Amino acid sequence: MDYAVHYVKANGSQSVKVFKLTALTLAAGETRTLAKRHAFKPMTTRVHHPGLHALEVQVNGVRHGHTEFEVRT
Repeated sequence: MDYAVHYVKANGSQSVKVFKLTALTLAAGETRTLAKRHAFKPMTTRVHHPGLHALEVQVNGVRHGHTEFEVRT
């Protein structure tokens, strides 16, 4: 199970980066609640630009859901 963050680039387009969340096996009908924090602190490898970013959950390589959030400076 992974999650994909669609970062806003300097030119306003988006670039996606996939992060590992966890590996788990669920039985049919079984549910699990997961939580994760993702820091948007300044890094030398990634500049965070203001704008509308997006987040998706990825299960077995298939993306599910899509939510957007705004990053302000």
